[in-house]
Amino acid sequence: MAAEVSFKYIDAVSKSLGVTVSKREVKTVSDMEQALSLISKENADAIYYVPDPFILRNAKLLIAASLEKKLPIIFHEGSFANDGALAAYGPKFFDAGKQASRLMKKIVVDNALPADIPTEAVTNFEFIINQKTARALGIVISPDVLSRADKVIE
Repeated sequence: MAAEVSFKYIDAVSKSLGVTVSKREVKTVSDMEQALSLISKENADAIYYVPDPFILRNAKLLIAASLEKKLPIIFHEGSFANDGALAAYGPKFFDAGKQASRLMKKIVVDNALPADIPTEAVTNFEFIINQKTARALGIVISPDVLSRADKVIE
């Protein structure tokens, strides 16, 4: 279901940008390997993924393929930039955990009703760039973009 919503959004945005998107649904490692082999034949410029448990379990395979095929991939969690993804941009999950703990305390300790607690969005995000990967892919990241990163992996 989440993938369907993501694909609808991706279709709309890609059309507005004039970008062609080739979608592949993968549920097994074999599916992923087949999709990655097709990427080479399609002259793709990058790899995009919709986060799901299967992709996250096999992220290192996806990152290795992106490096082998010289295609950038950006993940949503910092640890993947440490594993070789070009970059990561997403919520700071440690801070999100603290936020969830604070809300749980209101319910469990303070006896607040969940319906009475205002909804909160994650507000702390991090942007990590892996310069080592950028160099391996032949990508030059501008000093302006590098200055916006919370962390640059050399």
